[in-house]
Amino acid sequence: MEEKPVTVVDCIPGSGKTSWAIQFMDAHPEKRFLYISPFLEELDRIEKESKLPFVQPKHKGVGKLQNLKSLLENCSRIAATHKLFQSLDEECMDLIRNGEIILILDEELEVIEPVNIEKDALKILEEAECITFDEENKIIWNPEKTDYDTAYNSFKEMALNQLLYKVDSSSVVWQYPPKVFSLFEKIYIMTFQFDFSIFKEYFALYKIPYIKKSIIEINGHYEISEYKAIDVRKYKELIKIYDGLTEKIPQTKNALSASWFQRPGNAEYIRQLKKCIANYIRNVMKAKSENVLWTTNKTYGKTKLQGAGYTKAFLTFNARAVNTYADRWCLVYALNVYLHPTILKFFGNNKIEFNQEQYALATLIQWIFRSRVRKGEEVYIFIPSLRMRTLLREWLNSKNIESAAA
Repeated sequence: MEEKPVTVVDCIPGSGKTSWAIQFMDAHPEKRFLYISPFLEELDRIEKESKLPFVQPKHKGVGKLQNLKSLLENCSRIAATHKLFQSLDEECMDLIRNGEIILILDEELEVIEPVNIEKDALKILEEAECITFDEENKIIWNPEKTDYDTAYNSFKEMALNQLLYKVDSSSVVWQYPPKVFSLFEKIYIMTFQFDFSIFKEYFALYKIPYIKKSIIEINGHYEISEYKAIDVRKYKELIKIYDGLTEKIPQTKNALSASWFQRPGNAEYIRQLKKCIANYIRNVMKAKSENVLWTTNKTYGKTKLQGAGYTKAFLTFNARAVNTYADRWCLVYALNVYLHPTILKFFGNNKIEFNQEQYALATLIQWIFRSRVRKGEEVYIFIPSLRMRTLLREWLNSKNIESAAA
């Protein structure tokens, strides 16, 4: 039986993807749906706005995954988080396979992630005959040593579930099982700029077929239509890039990357960057804390750059599906985005070329659209990184995302 293609509903934020999903599910009371979103707030919206009842998994003393299994057996409409969906086990997969369920996935799932391990961990485990590697570098845990209680127990569980792949002698990635995308009656993924995502390359790696579609709105009714690239030139008048305050900040290609923030030699530059951010918010824009949205590397940059009047206005640099900041207009993007080197090497090992420029641009645009620009209102943004600033400006001067950052 030929595998059905996944439908990727690829539209700019604010175009009505969630409204379409609610109307579509309401129009098909005879169907079973699993709606997956990154945030509980969006699941609450589905419950509130849908005409038919949705149920969210609860702990009930045995954990949400166990409750999800019960719901998959007994309920027609379930709303759950990305995090829970990432933890599906074989029992869940069997219930989905036999349940004729339609999956609606709000935003891309994290399907490949680096695993933190000690530098010599793979060598130690291999010499102890705990692990071997198959022809695809999948890590296989020795079934005779499943009872071993070691510092690598969490690693062992992931390996037993066949979710780990060796990238090099000291690097490993966790990978979401691709077979999940063959279990559903139909799959819809609602996102923006799918072509420049990790998810898209994961689909390419496992030859998961997909088609891209758009959303159109007719008198309050939302429908799926043939894919049409968005003409982004109108956003040139809405997204105002500030070019000042960069004299004391390095303008090299890698400045403000995650590794840049970790180098002790950049401490003075980081102090200057913090002053520039505060100056931009307080003096240039004269913005109040409720007007501000800012980001940087959460692990290595946030505590060094946060300051009075904007600390609590932080939003993760790659945020998606967040609509609670749709009134913010004073933006600071203090980061130079690159794909994690372990994931980049994993793709390279599999002969997949990953476009870092398009990935960085898509990540930045998604973040900007958490602000009020999604409502067609002006925003002002300070981007200290020359590379990121240039990518955004080139996009605003192009016809669409496909013709920028090529």
